Amino acid sequence: MPHKQIQISIDLVEAALAHRQFLQLVDEHPSLYAGPHVQNAIRRYELFWLPLLAQSATVQVAAPLDIAWVWHVHMLSPVNYEKDCNEIVSTLVDHKILIGVKRERGLETAMAQWKELYPREPFEVDLTAPVSIAPGFESKIQYDIAAACSRQRVFYYQVSLPHYGDKKFLNTALARYKQHLFLKQQNPDMFLVPCYDFDLIWHAHQVHPLIYRNDTTEILGKVLKHDDSVNDRQPGSKLTTSDEATREKWKGTGQDFAVNGAMFRGEPPLWIQAGPVDYTWLAALDYTVDLTRLEIEGLPKSKSYTVRIDVVNGDRVLKTRVRGPSAKVFYPNSVLSTFTFNTKKSNSLRVRILCT
Repeated sequence: MPHKQIQISIDLVEAALAHRQFLQLVDEHPSLYAGPHVQNAIRRYELFWLPLLAQSATVQVAAPLDIAWVWHVHMLSPVNYEKDCNEIVSTLVDHKILIGVKRERGLETAMAQWKELYPREPFEVDLTAPVSIAPGFESKIQYDIAAACSRQRVFYYQVSLPHYGDKKFLNTALARYKQHLFLKQQNPDMFLVPCYDFDLIWHAHQVHPLIYRNDTTEILGKVLKHDDSVNDRQPGSKLTTSDEATREKWKGTGQDFAVNGAMFRGEPPLWIQAGPVDYTWLAALDYTVDLTRLEIEGLPKSKSYTVRIDVVNGDRVLKTRVRGPSAKVFYPNSVLSTFTFNTKKSNSLRVRILCT
């Protein structure tokens, strides 16, 4: 089957454009690449979203962004995705990219179903606010979604350049993706390395799980695996040796594997969070502190002591007499002492208690 005869059951150029828009939206929320929000999203995806979709007969629903992201990352390992879906909800959950007005409508539909099924779990979460990890949750998903989320930041950096949004460029990429499938058909046991132009097309194909399964099974006799964890570029690594072998296979068909604008352009720059800056920490502040209660334990019995409390960078706070082995000093409806603490010399309050 020459590559020009390979049939795909979806417009992958339009799908790639929509897919890239989604990646751009995710990139505006760096908390989705690593950390507590990723862990929380995996919990919500596994416990709530997959069961919701397993009960629904439509793919015209859109997930809140945190769930949509981990779902997307999960689908980029299609064999693991199908296995995990069967383990959790006993079916392969399908997906369709929705953007713009269609996404807004899909969110409304999903929210209505969500609120009916899960009244105690919020549909959307604030991705700019801290989030706590739910205690006791252990994921049944075998694929390491959290690690893959971090890797996909690197992928988006590669395809974020403007020409990846050009239809002419993407049409060429689609033809190269079909060539990739043809070479895989001819070399089923070989690890073929993609370039980023048709890797974007490949990703857009995978996030339509049923179509991808049917198309690749028709072409290759089985679902085509995708492994984005092979990224060690050191000499002699699997990626390096496979890249060399892949280039030879492309050369054998009279085509160039490498094309301008489709190759690895390095790691993305370190992300620095932009947003409101609180400058008050730069100023010296005065705090008025009320000492309301003093408790001391571990003193020798039958002895009385004078207790002094001094603030290391301030004045005497309290001086009182107590008797061992323990003492509690407080005044009902009053305070033991009130003092002022200034942060000019120190931003931490240190207290020294002397028993004499």
